[in-house]
Amino acid sequence: MSAPKPRLDRGRVLAEFHRLMVRQWCRCDVCRAEIGAMVDGYPLATDSKWCVDHDHETGAVRGLLCRECNLGLAAFRESPTALRRAAGYLERHRRHSEPGGAP
Repeated sequence: MSAPKPRLDRGRVLAEFHRLMVRQWCRCDVCRAEIGAMVDGYPLATDSKWCVDHDHETGAVRGLLCRECNLGLAAFRESPTALRRAAGYLERHRRHSEPGGAP
């Protein structure tokens, strides 16, 4: 029987939210899209689609992401190997689809 996964500590997440917004300059940590703004020196979420990204095995908070990037990581099962393969796939096909690119 496997041990239950740790639950995300919502209080800790809220406490880290402001620190993460400042650290990330109010932007998604992956695509850099603006997800917030500094108002009177205080970070404020301006996009309701932000997500607190966390490791689903340990519960450790990793950063703030826009919804699209958060869903993208989930679609690749949070696998760096799968994400690198996907990036390589896109790069190979971008070269071939650009004008003057190899067939």
